Order: sequence, then C-alpha cells, then structure tokens
Amino acid sequence: MTLPTFVLIGASRAGTTSTHHYLEEHPDVFVSHPKEPNYFLEEGNPKRNVKTLPAYEALFAAARPDQARGECSVSYFRDPVSAERIRALVPDVQLLLFLRQPADRAYSSYLLRRRGDSNVRERRGPEEALAGPREELVQESLYADDIQRYFDLFGRERFHIEVLEHFAQDPLAAMSRIYTHIGVDPTFRPDTSQRYNEGWAARNARVNAVLKHPAMRRAARTVFPRAVQQGIRDVARRNSSPPPPLSSELRARLNEFYRPDIERTGELIGRDLSFWLEAPPARTSAVLKPSRLEGAP
Repeated sequence: MTLPTFVLIGASRAGTTSTHHYLEEHPDVFVSHPKEPNYFLEEGNPKRNVKTLPAYEALFAAARPDQARGECSVSYFRDPVSAERIRALVPDVQLLLFLRQPADRAYSSYLLRRRGDSNVRERRGPEEALAGPREELVQESLYADDIQRYFDLFGRERFHIEVLEHFAQDPLAAMSRIYTHIGVDPTFRPDTSQRYNEGWAARNARVNAVLKHPAMRRAARTVFPRAVQQGIRDVARRNSSPPPPLSSELRARLNEFYRPDIERTGELIGRDLSFWLEAPPARTSAVLKPSRLEGAP
C-alpha cells in the first residue's frame, strides 16, 4: 500500500493552505492533490470527496519511495470518527496540527462563508453569526476536547503542533520544525513570501464570481501551469481588500467564552496561550508578516 506518512488534520483557517504549499516545495515531500481528500471523514459526509481506499492510495502513487507522503484535510480535527479511522489504516502516521486565536479563527471562517467560498453561505452579520456559544462557527474554535481525543488515540509524541501567531513570526523556522517532524531535511528553505487563502473581501462582485466559479477553480488546479495560477491569484488580490476587523466588543465576549478552553488547550499542548486573551494580535489571514509576540517557541 502507498499511504500517507503524515497528515495535517487542522484546524481550519489556521494557515494550513500556506503550509500545504510550503510542504510541496520540499523535494523530499509529496502532498496529495486535492489538498483535502477527506477520505477519513464519517461515511455520508458531503465533504468526503475520495470515498474508496484504492482511490485514496492512488493519490500517493506518484511519490518516490524515499519521499514523505502527506495530505491536509482540516475537517479531520473535529470529525467524530476520523481519528479512529486514521489510526486503523496508518497507525504509525505523524500528525500535524495548527491552532489559531479562537475568536480570530471563528471570524475568519465567518468571512469565508460570507464571501461564498464555503459550502455554507453566510448572510448574517458577525454580531448575529458569532453571537451564541452553540453557533457552529463558534464551536469550531473549541480545541481541547478534540486534542484530548487525538492524544488518547495516538499519544502526544506523534504530534507536531504549531500556533499560527508564533508560526507567523518566523515561518522558515516553523517549517524547519515541521520538516524535522515528518523526517525530511530541515535545512530546506521554502519560499514563505507568498501567502495563500487569505480572508480578503471582494471589491467587484462580477470579477469575484468569475474567479470563484467552479469551472475556473478546476481549471486553475488541474489545467493551468503554476505561472497562470499565480496570475489568477494576483488578479484576485487586486480585486480584494482587507475585511473590517472583528469588533472589540464581540472579541471580548468571544474571548470570555473561550477562556476555559484556551487554558485547558494550553495545558494539553504545554504552551502558554494567555496572549490569546490579551490585546488583538496582528492580522492573521493565512501566514502573517513577522510581528512581535511574547512567548513564541
């Protein structure tokens, strides 16, 4: 069987798309296309776009025997059965997990839905969409229970965990840590100047509709060479502007809700995450520009 030697399991909106690209640049790393096959998701989940084991194996068939092989399905982190299914098929797999300040991650997911880049289109304002603790967008930023579930099945030693705000300070050092964890040359330097999947808002709805059309997306992924793909991303960026920041009032309410989970998450992963409860960090849309944050590893 040709199966992954590492899996990036989440969390969503925490820098995983950029990391997928940086992994792909390494000559000794092979990553799947699509980025998120979602093979291990619960049966019947509409996101599960690779449904059979032969089809899943085929994603890695072109990898060299000496390459680390991986995929980046961020829905695995919260899915109730993915952890057990991963362990059953690839018990020795190495796992990667990215975490992000919970209120920022929830707001980023909201913006993704708001601009129509998700299976669920969000039409409410942030004050309503992120108002209650039972809202899905809010629940997705509760990390501790899912971390505990994975640790119970795999053990802490199988995991490499990156906090996005720390990753942003020095992406090259962070990628070196990740390369070490998956067993490839940690001295390789990917081009981290390019940021991917940023949560910007469209200026022109018609241009955005063309760029986001499923046919355009399929062509961009499977037909166009990388130079053309980059050109499409450049057009998308020129048609975009930074979204308004999360209001300080809503951030404060969300932070108070997340406080117990932040404290427990910090204990589980052995990191001081108290800065998540302090003043808003620098903008974190995919991979950040270097900033000055205390307590980075």
